Amino acid sequence: MTQPFDQAQSLRSLASLPRLANDERHPVRCVAVSSGKGGVGKTFITVNLAHVFRRRGWRVLIVDADLGLANADIVLGASPTLTLQDAVFGGRTLQEVVCHTRWGIDLVAASAGSREMVMLGDARLRSLTEQLVAMAVDYDLLLFDCSSGIMPSVLCFIGAATHNVLVATPEPTSMMDAYALVKVMRQRRLASRVELVVNMTKHPEDARRVYNALSRVMTQFLGFQLHLLGTIPASPQVPRAIAAGRPLSDVDAGDPASIHLDSVAARLIGQLLPESPTTLCETIASA
Repeated sequence: MTQPFDQAQSLRSLASLPRLANDERHPVRCVAVSSGKGGVGKTFITVNLAHVFRRRGWRVLIVDADLGLANADIVLGASPTLTLQDAVFGGRTLQEVVCHTRWGIDLVAASAGSREMVMLGDARLRSLTEQLVAMAVDYDLLLFDCSSGIMPSVLCFIGAATHNVLVATPEPTSMMDAYALVKVMRQRRLASRVELVVNMTKHPEDARRVYNALSRVMTQFLGFQLHLLGTIPASPQVPRAIAAGRPLSDVDAGDPASIHLDSVAARLIGQLLPESPTTLCETIASA
């Protein structure tokens, strides 16, 4: 259940976020950001959460895990010269395809319109995922910006993550597809916990309505408890930030959507810090 919007409390939450010293080594914390339906703002949320973490001193790597319709580079305002396709089919190493953005966030970009990347077989997908997680040992946080839906690549990245964030909007189609995705995740035992972010809300009660509806059906039909990580209100500043290739807080740090993103990041850090991530072998084996 969401709480009434409190801008001061949100800012206090951001100020209290733990910083990580740049010379510390931590186990790879891997968050898969997914959605049942496209167009719900998943990449925007991934990039902007990464920016909050980076501002707190975390070393962050985003992997654009939408292998056929990549756009994380656009939201970041980056122009990568190499992509995952060059690593998989072009003889390049994963380290070579990492793009260092001006925001201090590193990006492994994917390609757009690549049929061969979309058609990767299960064995190759798992091998690629293993290599990405292994490469991310030098980072404090690995973010998979997954494609929407239940494609094999989506499920592979979800299964390899230590934490899962599900993005939905108040639209009935988004809610229905979010339920379908979690159903598949539960059937394949890909995640024991899923955090919900309700995006593009127009009224404070929207997030409560979406969470209550999804939580009720998931408890009844899947025997699964969904957790609410937070809500992001709709804002005219969001498309402006995306068009400029800039994080929202760089465009308007006082915008309600930006402040809510800070609060979501604070809650996510609470999930990431207390526990050690499961090994990749354990998460892959459970897929």
